[in-house]
Amino acid sequence: MGGHAATGRGGTRRARGGGRLAAAAALFGGAAALLVPAAAHASTRPALKPDFGYFAGKTITFIAPAAPGGIFDAIPRTLGPLMASYLHCTVNVVNVPNGNTLPGQDQAASAPANGLTLGVMNILADLENDVKGVASVSFPIKKVGFIGGVPSSDSVWISAPSQASLANFKDVITTTTPFTALDVTSGSVDAQIRVLLGAYGAHVRIVTGYQNAASQVQGFLRGDGPLMAQSNTALEATIESGQARPILQSTKPQPAYSDYKQLKPVPTFASFLASHPPTTAAGRAAMRELITLVASPTPVFVPAGVPANIRLALTDAMRSALNQRAAQTQEDHFGLPHGFVFPQVIENDIATGAKHDSIMARYLG
Repeated sequence: MGGHAATGRGGTRRARGGGRLAAAAALFGGAAALLVPAAAHASTRPALKPDFGYFAGKTITFIAPAAPGGIFDAIPRTLGPLMASYLHCTVNVVNVPNGNTLPGQDQAASAPANGLTLGVMNILADLENDVKGVASVSFPIKKVGFIGGVPSSDSVWISAPSQASLANFKDVITTTTPFTALDVTSGSVDAQIRVLLGAYGAHVRIVTGYQNAASQVQGFLRGDGPLMAQSNTALEATIESGQARPILQSTKPQPAYSDYKQLKPVPTFASFLASHPPTTAAGRAAMRELITLVASPTPVFVPAGVPANIRLALTDAMRSALNQRAAQTQEDHFGLPHGFVFPQVIENDIATGAKHDSIMARYLG
């Protein structure tokens, strides 16, 4: 485990990236506002007052359920110092790696319900584990309380430039020659790999065992297999250098990406589904569900039972942090849209996703 301490309040900026989350809200039951600047919801704040004084002089443990370097580590390290300043407390970031985020989530969910332990949830991995019957403390959502969320990051599928038979994603789903896809078991893109390739009936052998995105990329560059998927953050340098060919992406890329030129002509999940729908009704339904879920935010949570006024103080602190330039710079680095996602939206997304996860179950087992 690694640790980082920060001690020590908030700005506003127009949210971006709301289109895909708004689409997710429509599919998940019509939640109206997902990405908002700090002042946007002042009129809808409940009468209950946040207890900011509770945190003064205390220490919050913010658990990153992964090794340093990825999204699940970047969120606590970005928010920690800014929330510490807002609440006049100390925030220690503690990494709990391995186990593909589940041990870290469980540790946060099992902590005392005093508001002094925060966790980060991996929605797709949790839904996949739920389908597989993997026991978890942090899932289903009734076992935790959300304080807010960070908009989703983009994922990209790449093939080896030397692999002429996999020059685009249509090749991936139509080739009759078996090929290998590299995967981080139960990681944030594991469900994408299994559902996409399963829905299209690809002739693929999925190789697992990589502990994180970095080792997965190393395996790809080493020649372990010609196909993989991961966050754009993890693949940006590899794509930009020409060592990987992007063939599919979860959503449209943002111009701020250094590999934007390479990603701009690449089809998205939605556009590929529209032009090349799976041949089975089950495959088409699974793809539609996956497209919805990949737009879901990354939630920050506390254990169930934390008093509402303490949760509200944490929500205000997180919202303020995400509206500060320091946080937005980190969001740009990791390819995250700017903004804050309210707890009620996250609860709706996850509850509906859990209700419908059977749609993808046949491909995740």
